[in-house]
Amino acid sequence: MQFTLSPSYGYVLLTSLSFYLMQNFIIVFPVLTSRRKFNIKAPIQYPNDSLIKKNKLSEEDVNHYLCVQRAHENNVEFFSFFLPLYLITGLFPDCTDHTIYAGLVILGFRLLGALGYPYGLRKWSGFFHLGEWYVLYMFGGEAWKLTQA
Repeated sequence: MQFTLSPSYGYVLLTSLSFYLMQNFIIVFPVLTSRRKFNIKAPIQYPNDSLIKKNKLSEEDVNHYLCVQRAHENNVEFFSFFLPLYLITGLFPDCTDHTIYAGLVILGFRLLGALGYPYGLRKWSGFFHLGEWYVLYMFGGEAWKLTQA
């Protein structure tokens, strides 16, 4: 079996880089500012009752912090298992361009969800699953083709 890498695969890599930049520079920023504002120091992820009382945090403060922390953590968890599948799927020449488009859908809706979550705008974020499911469909199809070769 001969393997040929499509020149379009560079866009798969650029989309992957965008996932990284989104996670580590854009989505982490609200977490850092909330930690500073509410005096919640690492490694504490979620403040307990005594810290909430000590820092005199209101219910709204706690809710805002929890939303930005959960959005960040959810993205870490998602990309830790999805990114390898995304990169592998893009390697198949018949899937490369479709992988890019799916990645852009995922990028846009994950970003919208993460930044909108603290402000009640999370309902649109679920549309990232369309891109995710499409990548998984292509991945499964290519895996099946390999088993039939």
